[in-house]
Amino acid sequence: MITVFSADDAHNFQLIPFNEDAQSSINEIIDEIQKGKNFSLRDIPDLSEEAHRELIRRLTKLLSETNDPAARLRIYRFVYLSGIKFTRNANRVVYFLVNRGISDSNIGNRKSVCAFLNGFNSRFFPPPVKNMIASYVIDGDAPFEEITCLSARLGLTDLVPHFRHLLISNELTPGKEWTIKIALGRLGDSEAADWCVDQVRRIGMNDLVVNELVPDLVFMRYKPAIDFLLKTIMDDEKNCSSPNPDSDVKINCAYRLIEFVASVIVDFPVSVDEEGELLTNDYNEATEGVIVGLLWFLWELLTNDYNEALEKVRLWIEDISFDYSLENID
Repeated sequence: MITVFSADDAHNFQLIPFNEDAQSSINEIIDEIQKGKNFSLRDIPDLSEEAHRELIRRLTKLLSETNDPAARLRIYRFVYLSGIKFTRNANRVVYFLVNRGISDSNIGNRKSVCAFLNGFNSRFFPPPVKNMIASYVIDGDAPFEEITCLSARLGLTDLVPHFRHLLISNELTPGKEWTIKIALGRLGDSEAADWCVDQVRRIGMNDLVVNELVPDLVFMRYKPAIDFLLKTIMDDEKNCSSPNPDSDVKINCAYRLIEFVASVIVDFPVSVDEEGELLTNDYNEATEGVIVGLLWFLWELLTNDYNEALEKVRLWIEDISFDYSLENID
């Protein structure tokens, strides 16, 4: 999972140029990583470009000197945070993570690095870096699902023949077949995308489908898939679990589907933050939009508000008649 940080985590730091103070800061970072510190976003100093380059050089050397996967993961995470907090470092950070992290000897670290990379907009992946990622996909040493989906998000259409060849190899598990078809759908293969939608349609909505498969349908950025989810929001079937862990009463899955589609539809009547949670400033504003993700013990109190909010979204769907655009957010 990717940790997304809010503006409240950002602090104003005085830029540290490449001088004795910067060297001291770099030495302190190296020392604390070696001692096992896991840095948070607020711990990342604002180094000058030259100082950040020196830090990356030192951390690259440290990677080569340690056999401890946990220590290497702390390095990857620190570098990731330095690019998330200060985007002027993002290109350098992405190159470091792709060049060093995806080839880490530990599979857990490789998965974590792929997750870190998904925290960066595609504009921070220049062609040489994309070529490196494509080579990892073809070599097959990287975590399959993570690297396949990353390559699809980055629009690496040159990999389409490779993915199609894998599909006809008859050596794929059902999970890998799903991943490849989701990737092909993201890369513009409508046949593969339709297959994924049909699989979900045949299974029907339930907790597992909503949690595991719906995010993949949204990932494809394929309008017929989003149309399918909007049509499902219009259904009255109750196949998902209540937020109340003590209740066996089923609820409409639409409440949760709304949160997924809200992040990808232009001018959708509900906004979500970077973690995919609905933005609400207060109770009244929430009830005017869609209320999702509240604490379970408020469920019974707010049932009517949920129903009213859902009705407003359904009216919006009817009003637009499925004429909408998808956000380009990658």
